[in-house]
Amino acid sequence: MPKKAAPKVAKKAEPGANMPRHGNRSIVVGVSLLRVIAGFGRPAALGEIARAINMTPTRTQRYLLGLARAGLIEQNPLTQRYDLGFQVVELGVLALGRTDSVRLANEALFGLSKESNASALVIIWGSHGPTVIRSEQAEMPSVIRVREGRNLSLLNSSSGRVFLTYMDDAALQPLLKRELAEAAKEQRKSGKADVEKIRADVRRHGLGRSQGEESDHLVSLSAPVFNANGTLALCLTLLNIRGRLDTDYAGRAATLLKQTAERISARLGAGSRQTLLAFEKAEQV
Repeated sequence: MPKKAAPKVAKKAEPGANMPRHGNRSIVVGVSLLRVIAGFGRPAALGEIARAINMTPTRTQRYLLGLARAGLIEQNPLTQRYDLGFQVVELGVLALGRTDSVRLANEALFGLSKESNASALVIIWGSHGPTVIRSEQAEMPSVIRVREGRNLSLLNSSSGRVFLTYMDDAALQPLLKRELAEAAKEQRKSGKADVEKIRADVRRHGLGRSQGEESDHLVSLSAPVFNANGTLALCLTLLNIRGRLDTDYAGRAATLLKQTAERISARLGAGSRQTLLAFEKAEQV
């Protein structure tokens, strides 16, 4: 008499069977959430984050709680909205610090601040425009602290004006359109003619300058640093209280800033002559 086949026993699911084959699912979801929050460009509510990542609000909130405990996101106790946390900024700055242009700029920052008696900043083009990634005050008696991760105006900050002049136009357009629309809404004089005037001034002098446009009591100068292929790598900026920084284009601070930026550009392979080529259009303006 043939033996009966033994009943099949369902195998228990292996731990993590539903996770991606290569990596931890929680980490993948966490990174996706960070990208979603960054993409909003502003603090976001739980519901809109959940919809954007296609998860239930309850599940989304569990992941957000873990990210908040790690300092990767922050929740405003008043609005209950979520935004990127301080740890994300620090990690981003550390990663950027490993690139040659940022490393060289960081190395020059203390001396630049000390010699000019002003705050010295390294500013790059980020996902939301000109972004401060390093600030140095040296031994200034009056400290002006600019938070790393802060985004600056494209039209009103000295660094924004440098990016406006030398960055690829396709990258600029979304932010430029938004700022022009806001200026029109507030009935401030700012249009295409003003944009071209800003660009002409930056090319003519090799510097961006802000004299109270970004903040009433602050003035600043910014110089471009170029890569070997002639593209803009970053900006070096000097910032101080009005009356404590000479913003004359031919002044000592401007000369020191330009020399420092040109020296870094040369070390990146741009070379003094190649760097100056970026300013030669000024002769035709």
